[in-house]
Amino acid sequence: MPQRVPHVRRGYTLAEAVIAMALIGIAAGVVVPRLDWARYEADAAARQLRVTLQGAQRLAVTEQGTVAVGIDVPNARLRVLEDLNGNLQQDAGERVRWLPLEGRATFAAPPTPIPGGTPGQALVNVGPNPVDGYPSLVFRRDGSASATAVIYLSSVRHGQTEFRAIAVTQATGRAEWWRASANGSAWKRASL
Repeated sequence: MPQRVPHVRRGYTLAEAVIAMALIGIAAGVVVPRLDWARYEADAAARQLRVTLQGAQRLAVTEQGTVAVGIDVPNARLRVLEDLNGNLQQDAGERVRWLPLEGRATFAAPPTPIPGGTPGQALVNVGPNPVDGYPSLVFRRDGSASATAVIYLSSVRHGQTEFRAIAVTQATGRAEWWRASANGSAWKRASL
């Protein structure tokens, strides 16, 4: 008498696949609206700004020249000028890069400044002498910056406003990142 081999089922039925997809869709519909997109956009813009400023400082030191980071507030973008002759103007042969801020981030004044900061401004102490018409931070060959400055960023989504700040120390050119609680009420240092 031949032995009967048990039937082994392989794969899923169409009904099981449809039910699984429906459950995944319901779970995504509940989770996605609760994600804090404003926070992620503000963090991305703050990281981008800090990395741009640190890169400009390093470039000034390695090339033993001057690098100016201009801020185009209305268009939410950065302008990096590798100023070979140090005259703080774009001349022939000098490279300029434009970097738009990530996502919906903009430069904006927070309701309260970082501790010890100046209230009511998006750019604090940036560019008392603009470079090619843009308020700018200038990094010198020794790594120092033209001023001790603070640049505020904001992102708004679904009524939630997130603020970030990048503070630059003049003597060292070091950039620190600050994060505000919801709607910019309390600040604390952040890390990348």
